[in-house]
Amino acid sequence: MEDHLQKLKTELRVEGGHLTFQNQHLLMISCPWFTALQLELENTLGAMGTASLIKTAARTWGERMLAIYTPQVQGMTLEEKTRYILETYNFKGWGQSELVEFNDAPPRIVVRKTDPYFENTYKGSAEESRCYLYLGVMAIIAGFAISEQFPNLEVTETKCIAKGDPHCEFVLEPKQED
Repeated sequence: MEDHLQKLKTELRVEGGHLTFQNQHLLMISCPWFTALQLELENTLGAMGTASLIKTAARTWGERMLAIYTPQVQGMTLEEKTRYILETYNFKGWGQSELVEFNDAPPRIVVRKTDPYFENTYKGSAEESRCYLYLGVMAIIAGFAISEQFPNLEVTETKCIAKGDPHCEFVLEPKQED
């Protein structure tokens, strides 16, 4: 934890009124603010439209972050890279995530997440998962696995606090053939 704090201190800067981390401009928003935005989008676009919009943005962000993290994790195994990303985003306030299953060939990575950004807004009231933003973090992990010769992977949120599950759970594994 101390190493992450030191790294954060060296890479977090305020320059020209902009907050940057690892040379990326950050927009700091609170979880309640984003949750309110998500709810309003659902009222306007519907649940499916909102899911599509936020998932696309999260995956795009994940791909950009993959390019930033790749040089930092050179020489690590896929499991070490996965743990590094989970620890990094736990530290950054994205809730608490833990690696509960890891197989590397073919990859099957299961991540359990508690304390989602939407807090108790949806708790047990939604029919579908609502952790759209966390798919960006999973996109980083998927990118590491894809770079290790596993091109046909998908991430699925199999459990969600919003649906009444005790935690959220994401599974990264090869796409199922139809």
